[in-house]
Amino acid sequence: MVSMVADIADETYQNAVKKGIDIDKRLQAALELSERLTAPETVEKFYGMLEFADQLPGMMAMMLDTFDSEIRKAVNEGLDLDALKDFLSGLTMAISKASEMPPARVGGPLGLMRSMKDEDRQKSLSFLMDFAKAFGQYMKHRDLGFRPLK
Repeated sequence: MVSMVADIADETYQNAVKKGIDIDKRLQAALELSERLTAPETVEKFYGMLEFADQLPGMMAMMLDTFDSEIRKAVNEGLDLDALKDFLSGLTMAISKASEMPPARVGGPLGLMRSMKDEDRQKSLSFLMDFAKAFGQYMKHRDLGFRPLK
């Protein structure tokens, strides 16, 4: 029986060698890993991680409650989540399309003015100008330290 176990072990060892596996190195690495995993400072760290994992559901619930509260407050102050979703969807679609297009050949100030005949560009610039005005008003009321150009 002992010789049969020895033959199986020898055959397994030879198969590993044929595959380029160094059993001695692997056993040494396993022993080093075992020593490191069972070291008191490592065990202490594992216990700390387990304690954190125990607290994680409560922390996640608190974060989600805070997020939910802030979203409700924003909705009560007039944030339209559907409009925001549509806007962000359009924004990501436009970024994706723009990244696939070849660069626009403007060729200078007059070429830039000619490109403004495009209705889509006019809509985008109109939105950009409206955004700039609204954001400027926001900054003026929040006193963020930005000053208008003179």
